[in-house]
Amino acid sequence: MMHFTEGINNYFNHTEDEMQSWQKTLLAINQEKFIYIQWKKHTFPFVSKTFYSIKEDAYMARQIDQVGGGENTIIVLTLGQHFRPFPLRVFIRSAINVRKAVERLFIRSPRTKVIIKEENARDMDIDMERFSDFHGYVQYLLLREIFHGLNVGFVDSLDMTIAYACNVIHPPQEVLENIISMSFTQASL
Repeated sequence: MMHFTEGINNYFNHTEDEMQSWQKTLLAINQEKFIYIQWKKHTFPFVSKTFYSIKEDAYMARQIDQVGGGENTIIVLTLGQHFRPFPLRVFIRSAINVRKAVERLFIRSPRTKVIIKEENARDMDIDMERFSDFHGYVQYLLLREIFHGLNVGFVDSLDMTIAYACNVIHPPQEVLENIISMSFTQASL
């Protein structure tokens, strides 16, 4: 979100503390260029070391159902990191529900662009058995299978972060810029 808001004057951050901004919906508007950007975290499972409110939470499929869509709408979805420590069936069920929501989106607005940003590599300083990149790779393969045949683009962030030797859950700025660039390259296809 911070990458997109650098050139936008109307950036609404609903929290006092920048480090806690992920808890709320973030919004940026550029009226001159007709740009509206919204960032919203998904709901359960959501792994965090800090306390957060669930008042604004909604499952990703529900959030997609609330989007009108259109040819000037790009939706970027990320499924992965927070699912790693849970049974695989939780991830599969969520991914299937997201696929069904994207299918409904395409019925009401077939020209909407949907990009799936796959998860990236992460640091291995905590509970490697539950959070390892192996689980991320399995989820990557499942996402490809679940969304097969649907007109969505994929950004392979796992390979990109491995190529950068970037083993941190939140990659540095230059890696994120390349992931974002690849996302919008997919959106233009």
